[in-house]
Amino acid sequence: MPDFITAFAPARVAKLNCGFDCMGLALSYPGDRCSARRITKNEVLIEAISYGVHLSEKDQVPEDPEKNTASIAARAFLDEYTPGFGVSLSLHKELPSGSGLGSSAASAVAAVMAVNGLLEEPLPKPALLEAALHAEAQISGDRHADNIAPCLFGGIGLVRELDPIDYIPLPIPEGLSLAILSPRVTIETKAARTSLPASVSLTQAVKQSAHSAALVAALYSGNEGLLGRSMQDFLVYDARHTQIPDCTAILTAARGAGALASGISGSGPALFALVKEQRSHEVLQAMKDACSHDADGMLCGIHTKGAILL
Repeated sequence: MPDFITAFAPARVAKLNCGFDCMGLALSYPGDRCSARRITKNEVLIEAISYGVHLSEKDQVPEDPEKNTASIAARAFLDEYTPGFGVSLSLHKELPSGSGLGSSAASAVAAVMAVNGLLEEPLPKPALLEAALHAEAQISGDRHADNIAPCLFGGIGLVRELDPIDYIPLPIPEGLSLAILSPRVTIETKAARTSLPASVSLTQAVKQSAHSAALVAALYSGNEGLLGRSMQDFLVYDARHTQIPDCTAILTAARGAGALASGISGSGPALFALVKEQRSHEVLQAMKDACSHDADGMLCGIHTKGAILL
């Protein structure tokens, strides 16, 4: 039974346009790492927090264990399974806060994955979901697992139900990659959710349901044309795109350069394009050319394993 262990959890793209609060995928990179050291007293401490060289002071996360998603998740896990020890955590952040790529989710998942690794008989991944989801809810103000589940399980997946949690892995078509453009603005998830409409029309709900069902069919069949047609957002795009510089122009440019689909990752500001690998560089460049503000771009694949022990 180890006394010290480190886990990694990847970034994610949530929502996939038509899957608000219920669909997401894991990115091959970047991600956060969390190390857990066993301590005798039943408490959760934050020993250290470090940051990637590309992160700035605004990306720093709370050192208070009551406010950090990693320590909140670890506390929830210890309370649920009472292993008889506490933990001291060391967190390394590679994901900017408020990026739309699941920074808080990655920290929470990496923490519970590491703490679970300290057990004499580690639990299966589904047993870790609730503790990580609890932490994410504390930060975002709501329970929605399209952030947490892709980080934990990897691949592409659908959250059918939260109580009890029912997560359904979906097929990954061959040859897909993602172009990500992150305008250098910060959008906090909790604040972004307050701007969403309290209700939607029956017409919007029917359209969104039809498109999300079609996306699942496209993933199973490998039908790229259907995949592209399906990934449309009728619920929250209008409320969110105005908060992201050049959002519509960037997404339109991505599709014009050959992307199968493009959209806002989570609440933004990160924008994604789903693209065949051979077109990925052209699509990312088109997104950059359409952006008049400072932004960071990257190309990545889909992380099939999710959270792992290092």
